[in-house]
Amino acid sequence: MMNSQENQYDQEMKTIFADEIDNDTLVIDGNQQIQNFQFVEQLEINKLVINECFRLKFNRVPQNITELLLYNCKLKNLDGIQEMRQLESFNLKQNSLVSDSKEVIDISALSTLTSLTELYLSGNNLCDVSSLRSLLSLKTLDLQKNQISSASSLFKLTNLTRLNLGGNKLTNISALRFLFNLQYLQLWGNQISDIYPLKSLSQISKLNLNSNQIVDVSCLSFMSQLNELHIFKNQIVSIRSLKNLMQLNYVELDYNFITDLSPILDNPAVYDFVTDNQATPNENQIRISNQINVIQETELTVMKNKQMNYKMKLMKQKLKTVVKKNMKLIMKNHSLFSEKILALVQTEQQEVDQ
Repeated sequence: MMNSQENQYDQEMKTIFADEIDNDTLVIDGNQQIQNFQFVEQLEINKLVINECFRLKFNRVPQNITELLLYNCKLKNLDGIQEMRQLESFNLKQNSLVSDSKEVIDISALSTLTSLTELYLSGNNLCDVSSLRSLLSLKTLDLQKNQISSASSLFKLTNLTRLNLGGNKLTNISALRFLFNLQYLQLWGNQISDIYPLKSLSQISKLNLNSNQIVDVSCLSFMSQLNELHIFKNQIVSIRSLKNLMQLNYVELDYNFITDLSPILDNPAVYDFVTDNQATPNENQIRISNQINVIQETELTVMKNKQMNYKMKLMKQKLKTVVKKNMKLIMKNHSLFSEKILALVQTEQQEVDQ
């Protein structure tokens, strides 16, 4: 039961926060004492955003809210959240869900929120997400930057189109093979070596596999809709599977063991890629960027001036096509180019003129 001081504070909030309403959204920022939000029911809003409200109690949040965003609220438990079954979007990013006893709090109460289509739980020290298996309406699920070692409980969430599991402790992703509707998948910063289960995910357009232990990426050849691929810092040797991906525009493949870049160079769809591989020391990077289809110019930037033999070979492959089509060549940072590189370009131009 609230004392008179708390009741007076909450009454004052009715007036103060009415000025913070934007359309159907109410923002409550930095009010650490408020705990009763029943007045929100009178404001006819659907979205409630709360930042740094350390006394929040879910059973005092009105049940007409369909979108709830909580930031930096230092939640000690989720008591009462199970009654908010009308929620469609729930954002609990970066709330450090730790109880007074320093244990990660139980999120099983979320299992009753079956109307949820969006759930954001990044940065909350979570290890167990098995209670999410009942949320079959989810389309977006963000679990990045937690301590999750198993994704097996997610296999029934077949309506997911966006899934972020980056920055966890995953080694096995076999459960993801059932998520046929995925279009956006983040798996960076895990301990994954086998990505074969992703073979069935033909709808993916953006895939991030950075910083894992992947050697074989042949299964990517089945991702016909793939538009953007990040495979930075793995143990990949061959990228032949990327050659026929006609929707692929951007590839990041730094810090691997790739020596043959022809699958990328020969793919007309690819207009931007970053590479830094076995033939080039880690401190060197080459970035090649073209405009897709109607290329007017090629931009080539050499980030470091080492291993020039490799760079000359790469530039020669790319410049052949450009020069033969009478396109304008722009070189930035001319001081980084040796006389040998400039001579190479001039030779290519002369061959075409002849």
